[in-house]
Amino acid sequence: MIDSLDRRLIDLLGQDASIPSTKLAKQLSVSSSTLRRRVRRLIKEKIIRIVAIPAPEAVDLPLRVIVAFQVAHEQLRSIIEQLSSQSNTRFIAATSGRFDIIAVPF
Repeated sequence: MIDSLDRRLIDLLGQDASIPSTKLAKQLSVSSSTLRRRVRRLIKEKIIRIVAIPAPEAVDLPLRVIVAFQVAHEQLRSIIEQLSSQSNTRFIAATSGRFDIIAVPF
């Protein structure tokens, strides 16, 4: 089970997992030991994974992804707002036809 501190920690790690634990601890107003203990538990319980994601261009992988969503009409605006708020969304559009939303992440 995760609490609000875990959620805030996961959010910060999702933005930049290379932030030093001392800086994360200060941002979350907890001790460094508490922060490290939380991270170890989240990893052990398979709630999070820390991975390296290479920049495709830097490793000669010109990979581009287009994500298409089918959503209930009444959820369209909410989902577009959620996707738009993500820092890794490059482009998003509401469409008609087979899919309701098209998104291009970084």
